[in-house]
Amino acid sequence: MKKTFFKSLMIAALIVPTFTACELDQYPTTSIPGEKSWEKPSDATNFHKGLYATLRGNLAGTGYLWSDILLDYFQPTISYGNRGGLLYTWTYSANDVGGPWSSGYSAISDCNYYLTNVDKIDYSKSTDRATDSILVRQYKGEAYFIRALAYSNIVSYYCRAYDAGTAATTRGLPLLTKVDVSAKPRSANLKATYEFILNDLKMADDLLQADGPDEDAAVGVLINKTMTKALRARVLLNMGDYTNALAEAEALINSGHFALANSANALKDMWTNDQGSEFIYVPAGTPDERYEYVTNVNNNNFHAYSTAAGAFSPDWIPSKATVEMYSTNDWRTKIYLDPKDVKCQDQKASHVALFNKFLNNPNLAKKGDSKYAQYTLPKLFRIAETYLIAAEAAYRLNNVAKAQQYLNALRTKRGLLATSETGESLAKEIRMEWKREFMGEGMYFHVLKRWGLGFTRDAATQTGAANVVYGGEAAANIGLTVDPTFHNNWTFEIPTQEKTMNPNVELFD
Repeated sequence: MKKTFFKSLMIAALIVPTFTACELDQYPTTSIPGEKSWEKPSDATNFHKGLYATLRGNLAGTGYLWSDILLDYFQPTISYGNRGGLLYTWTYSANDVGGPWSSGYSAISDCNYYLTNVDKIDYSKSTDRATDSILVRQYKGEAYFIRALAYSNIVSYYCRAYDAGTAATTRGLPLLTKVDVSAKPRSANLKATYEFILNDLKMADDLLQADGPDEDAAVGVLINKTMTKALRARVLLNMGDYTNALAEAEALINSGHFALANSANALKDMWTNDQGSEFIYVPAGTPDERYEYVTNVNNNNFHAYSTAAGAFSPDWIPSKATVEMYSTNDWRTKIYLDPKDVKCQDQKASHVALFNKFLNNPNLAKKGDSKYAQYTLPKLFRIAETYLIAAEAAYRLNNVAKAQQYLNALRTKRGLLATSETGESLAKEIRMEWKREFMGEGMYFHVLKRWGLGFTRDAATQTGAANVVYGGEAAANIGLTVDPTFHNNWTFEIPTQEKTMNPNVELFD
């Protein structure tokens, strides 16, 4: 396809990121828009814009950073006010961890509504039937991709880790393909759930017209086949299908579309401007639309500045062990960790490393913003993940040479020396690189769950920061050990509201 065609696709997708109030007022508030909404090709385009809003709003945020509170990255300060406390102490219940479920099924509902209705389009009203037909195929492919992504997110939190030997007798998820608010479906088994996800990705591949982000200068704006490959590699790794996970990862690595940053400055620029050769998908963003799909990470949690205190006053700071896992040669050290003077309540500490991975994108700034405001676009897929998928899959296949190859490719592009470790030492290095690379992105929780491993927090605080670390009921949890068989917590409970509305959800076929 010509770049000019994909440019028109991109513009169609981004002119209006979601519906306006006037558009919504055209339809009754007591029902979903019906037949009149799907009469001509432009209707498919209008509803398609909402799919991108769904992707940005429900599936691409850095809210998954909270998964890292569960683990051993951070310690609470005396200012934390129990924000995230239930996660940190592993005492959360169904009502405390319902976010991924609700946002995921909201996205699934949007995709199902689109796929159920888009084929009703009357092409006799088209002025360019050939082009409109291609556009609608692209749109349908995007809907299948978004649905697959939503299900993959939900299953990773609310179902047990995949075991091929027991997947057919383990609960999966309700698999919805249409919008029916009165339906009370049983869940599928875990095997069927993963097969559903892979089938949606196959449907997406068959329909998507965009082969890769190099079809247009706006990298990652259009959902394309490199994204289906990235998600498929992730899903296959979680399934333990290491042969196919490695094949998908290698195909993406060797596609020529993406490359690891070649310097510390390039890596910092990547995280600052939300652009770079490593990003497989980053949504577009503007200052005026940033509240819809841009994450403001300058909040009370990790990098908050208190004007009254004249210092930074975060809820959470990295532990000593977290700081020390980044060496002075590691390019990520000065990006992910930001030494600041801290004041929490009446306690002061100097040169405390704060989490600061999501740097402020100057292109998202607005006049009147605080100089401490930090706006950044969500990073849905990065080629760094693909290298680690390849390394882990190769290790599981006893291909030490390839495991080292892909692990070292990432390590050397982060300022580290190559490793020659083998056996369990190599496995530990692979897991450590997952932990270092994806700090703040919620990925390491799933790594441990996939490996069937727990963790023990190191209670040591950063030098000079002990006085600002919380010493109340959370203190015992600073050195908490979480056993890998603690399934009630590694597998989130289905939200109570969902179980009340659908008593069948915990039953499965």
